Amino acid sequence: MSKGISDKVKVCPHCGYPLVSESNSGNAHRVEVTSIKISSKKIKPIIISVIVAAIVILIAFLIYKNISKNTYLTNLGNVTQKMLEGGVIVEELADLSRDVWRNTIYKEYNSRTEKYTFSSSGSYNSDFNASLRLLSQDPDIILKKANLEDIRKEVNELMKLLQNPPSELQSSYNDLDKLYRVFTSYAELAINPSGDLTSFSSKISDYNSEFLENYNKLKIYIK
Repeated sequence: MSKGISDKVKVCPHCGYPLVSESNSGNAHRVEVTSIKISSKKIKPIIISVIVAAIVILIAFLIYKNISKNTYLTNLGNVTQKMLEGGVIVEELADLSRDVWRNTIYKEYNSRTEKYTFSSSGSYNSDFNASLRLLSQDPDIILKKANLEDIRKEVNELMKLLQNPPSELQSSYNDLDKLYRVFTSYAELAINPSGDLTSFSSKISDYNSEFLENYNKLKIYIK
């Protein structure tokens, strides 16, 4: 006795005989392949988008790195120039202190130092400390020291911005740090003369040489 079955089933529910034809199987396979092709078409735009995004990020990074390098070099030039300006004042103060000190001791006349080395009575000061004290009380000298102090503050602030240089500029920071140390020590000596005349004069000579040497090393980085 025949029994009716649906034409949508793939296996006979009564005997288990497969009812899907070869042609139908082929159609099913083609449907699966088509699905894979469609998936591949969706993946390609995603891959392209990822590559484009990576390129954009790389370009942005290179631009940022270049800007950071240029900013660093600008600050490097500014602080070096400031130390050069301060160095001119430091050298002037130190040289004048040395000359006042020496001319008082050896009673040597110099038109630049006479207002410091002579007492009110018109004779040389018996103590060089008295001459140096008169020098430190001169309004012009007080003004120069104030200008130098302002420069030192600016230099200190700029140095804070330069503590983490780009890797390719690390050597520039090392040279800058040496110049900064010389500048700081030299300025302190010029503002507060100490030791004896021989050691004071020797330090002035050494600081002048060291300052110039380190400044010349930095000139290659300054535009």
